[in-house]
Amino acid sequence: IAYRANLMSAFCGAVAVALAVRLAREFGIGRIASVAGALAIAFSLTFWRYSVLAEVYTLAAALLAAVIYWLVRWDATSKPRHLYYACIAFALALSCAILAFHFHTFHF
Repeated sequence: IAYRANLMSAFCGAVAVALAVRLAREFGIGRIASVAGALAIAFSLTFWRYSVLAEVYTLAAALLAAVIYWLVRWDATSKPRHLYYACIAFALALSCAILAFHFHTFHF
């Protein structure tokens, strides 16, 4: 189970980096600069450390990136479905934060 938890954390880190590229492209930044910025995030010491641990930090990063991405899309298109997606991602991020708070404050 530890292997799958670490794999899930790495996957969430990759999703967060991919969403960073998409978000940069939404702001009109060039493809090479977007990828370079996302790779700088991916290989930064802190992000890399939390991507290889079975913790909720990369899940929170991916959900935060999703919330920001969908809000930017909603602002650009005014389609209500983008706002709904942002609300869903925010609700998931909030539940992730509550679980993280619960598990880090109460030791059994």
